[in-house]
Amino acid sequence: GEFFSGLLLSAVFFNLFEKMKAGKINEAYNTACVEYENEKKAILTEYVKNRQLFENEKRERNAEMLFLKYDFEKSEKSAVEKYSKMVLESSEYPRNLILQHKITYSTSKKTLAVDFLLPKIEDFPTVEEYSFDGKNIKIMPMIELAAKQFYERTMLSVGLRTIHELFEAIYTDSVDAIIFNGFVQ
Repeated sequence: GEFFSGLLLSAVFFNLFEKMKAGKINEAYNTACVEYENEKKAILTEYVKNRQLFENEKRERNAEMLFLKYDFEKSEKSAVEKYSKMVLESSEYPRNLILQHKITYSTSKKTLAVDFLLPKIEDFPTVEEYSFDGKNIKIMPMIELAAKQFYERTMLSVGLRTIHELFEAIYTDSVDAIIFNGFVQ
């Protein structure tokens, strides 16, 4: 009898323990579910807020671009200058070739003047070749005449490219001539 009553008592305690353990697990699970739902709701709310901000900014940008297009097509000075500036800013050059520009438009003459600040020849790369002998990197500089010719060809190319890009991008009859003024600091 005592053995069976001890087993029975152990089984009762075991069942009671299991129920208590299950209750805590269920409680922990329910708490985790509530926390998950709250976090999901917060993330969704943040997403909706950011999406609305993005959509508003996009609408503003699009409206701004429509006004710019309208003014540009009417050959308004500020619009032609801004559009031309956008064209030049989207042009990609090597990262060590830093170019600055200012654009002025004459409505009466249908002329676009582009003032370009070009790098000095001293700031221009003059290395002909790099070589590695296994231990050291050897730098072979350009001869002075070749460096000067390379610089001049590059600056002329920048001017031609600038004029080409602007004529290519300006789809109205607002510009008949482009003046490129290259300046070195």
